[in-house]
Amino acid sequence: MKINNTKIRLNKIENENSTFKKSIILVAEKQIAKKTDKLIKFIGLDLFKKLASIDSFVIFAP
Repeated sequence: MKINNTKIRLNKIENENSTFKKSIILVAEKQIAKKTDKLIKFIGLDLFKKLASIDSFVIFAP
């Protein structure tokens, strides 16, 4: 019985972990969206589209 209880607890922890990870990813996506909006307002949509058409570009935003 102890082995089964341990397995159940482990599964529960893993499930909670994945939910936690998903919520962190969701928060990160919202933060990225906010920063993208701010960047578009700052540099303008045309310049943003030009940057986005480059294969890769890095944005350092505080």
